Amino acid sequence: MFSENYPETGEFPLSNEGFFTFRIFLPCWLHYFETPTGLYRKARLGNLDALDKLLRIDKRVIGDTKISRHIAQYGANPASPEFKRLIKALEGAPRKLSVTKVKTFLAAFLYGLSKHLGSPLTYPQVQDLFDQSAQKRGIGLTDPDLEMSPQSFEKAVRRNLLFWGLHRTGQK
Repeated sequence: MFSENYPETGEFPLSNEGFFTFRIFLPCWLHYFETPTGLYRKARLGNLDALDKLLRIDKRVIGDTKISRHIAQYGANPASPEFKRLIKALEGAPRKLSVTKVKTFLAAFLYGLSKHLGSPLTYPQVQDLFDQSAQKRGIGLTDPDLEMSPQSFEKAVRRNLLFWGLHRTGQK
């Protein structure tokens, strides 16, 4: 997709901000519904779940003095399930973002924006926007990444509304 524009490497160059957004922020939110700041703060306080999640996303956090101290404390007992969990997080690859997760995240943004602008869209109308896009691109009558029932689509979008500053309840 981007390779024709960047023939030297075939990759799209990311700024530091772009790297942070795609490698840290989106995975934190889309996988765990937490901001990087929230996870980082909890990890620095020794929260095992936060340490596990953050290490799976970005192993460089081990360089943080407080985080490395907590890992060392868990490592005092190498046979403990907590330490084994952290080792597994360090050894594992980051979870991949699915196109469906990204699109439902964007659908929540569209839903919230429409409410904010005073012309609220319903969940089926938002899903229809994605379907229309698929039709214009000639890939089918419905968006293949969002092939789900209207109820499942609404549920997936509602999960992302909190991020956009909306309550999980909303107009149908």
